[in-house]
Amino acid sequence: MATSRRVIREAERESSRATIHLLMGIITVVGCYITALLAPNFDLTRVLTVGLAYVSLIFIALTLLIGPLRLWQYRRIPLNLDSRRDIGSWAALTSVVHVTLVFWGRNFGGSIAYFFGQFTWFGAVNYLGLFAAIIILGLLLISNDIALRRLRGPRWKALQRFNYLLFAVAVAHTFGFEYFMQRGWGITGLVIALTLVILVAQAIGFAIYRWRRHTA
Repeated sequence: MATSRRVIREAERESSRATIHLLMGIITVVGCYITALLAPNFDLTRVLTVGLAYVSLIFIALTLLIGPLRLWQYRRIPLNLDSRRDIGSWAALTSVVHVTLVFWGRNFGGSIAYFFGQFTWFGAVNYLGLFAAIIILGLLLISNDIALRRLRGPRWKALQRFNYLLFAVAVAHTFGFEYFMQRGWGITGLVIALTLVILVAQAIGFAIYRWRRHTA
């Protein structure tokens, strides 16, 4: 009987993860499609470069929303959540593809030096994007059961908190690029709204955590 329950729980877990991956795939395609609609003059490479950048930011934001939402529903949350890990993997995937397309040098003049060879504010904005990619790759490397077992709970959790820095750097990179590319206040407003949602959610989550700790 216990084995049957374990098999059922594992099947439900895998089904839930498959659903998350399907949703993330749909969001990725829709994000790139919307980019193509908003910028009909973009070629495919540029559509993917810009679209995946915003999709990656959304996925990073979602990883920071899951904790507060779970904390609101349950008194305690597991150290490692499948949903947060899977969405984080999609954030890393879309981010890496975005950076790869930039390095490919097929857009904005066709030269990598255009992005990283300038010691200007524009160059600094692009270095922020590269820094964000390095952080997210590091987080991806520890987002597995092997790393969790080797690093143990507290150390693993401390490294996972680099996700907050990742979001801050990614937002700064996004705002900087929107300023230089003059993409308009509509998209900038959406990014500001997303940032405020994350800040409020994190503040509420922290308040709930502190309150429960004091009342325990």
